[in-house]
Amino acid sequence: PPAEVSEAPALPLAVKSAPPPISNIMKPEILPDDCHPAWEKAYIKPPLPSDVLITLAVRNLDPENRFGAPFSDIVAFLAMHFPYFNRNIEECRDMVRKTYDTNSKEETGRENFRIKDSLMEQLSKRIETSIERNRNFVCESMLFKDLLKTLVNRFIDGRGDGADRVLPPPNNPKMLIILSLITLYPPMSMDQIIIFLTFLFPNLSEPTGKAVVKEDDFYKTMEDENIVVVSNKKQEKFYMLKKGSYFTIRQQVCAFFKGNIDRLRKSTVDYKFIEVLLPELKEEL
Repeated sequence: PPAEVSEAPALPLAVKSAPPPISNIMKPEILPDDCHPAWEKAYIKPPLPSDVLITLAVRNLDPENRFGAPFSDIVAFLAMHFPYFNRNIEECRDMVRKTYDTNSKEETGRENFRIKDSLMEQLSKRIETSIERNRNFVCESMLFKDLLKTLVNRFIDGRGDGADRVLPPPNNPKMLIILSLITLYPPMSMDQIIIFLTFLFPNLSEPTGKAVVKEDDFYKTMEDENIVVVSNKKQEKFYMLKKGSYFTIRQQVCAFFKGNIDRLRKSTVDYKFIEVLLPELKEEL
């Protein structure tokens, strides 16, 4: 049966520091140097209790709180929105394990964890209070602070903003995946890319939308010469753009979505997010 979230003690406020050496995360012979502008910033650890972070992830991954969310998706969600955890993935995994009282030997990565219905109201207030107390620091820890309101609303209201966005995104799986590569903090996992796309384009989480980006599309896209595949000590694969290719790829993505601007506007969870992700298109929107 699905495990369930209970309260956990608050985490101490983190001190801002530079990210750990990339060699701690992936093979040292592959260093991403200038593969993405996000590397120029050292993101702080989110100053939120572990139960708040995890329940925020579970509720956004399963807005109706029916089936919960797999361990691997919870970790991917937190690593996607909070770059500190992307650079410290094992710390993130240990936090989730501790909250659910599991260990690495028992986990498969696909266990489903859900929130107790009886705790929903209590956790909603706890999330609002925790975020309000440390709002500036929480925003500082996020890859895109503009998404914070939506994450909280989706927890409190269930499906939340964008639930009525029924149109699928522009039908070009490669461009959708590359949009992820120029947006997310590198290196990123396949789980992070899928979660990002289903968050940005709600239709992709529906049965009819899942056919838009198939697994084969993902692996074909990753064969592009401008995409680098890296591995950590566990031989888990992560993806990022080749050194020096970011701005050229970004221009291609902007050109594609500019030509499909109406569908882009009608398929995103909130078209204003496109202004954040691709400000070059602001006048078009």
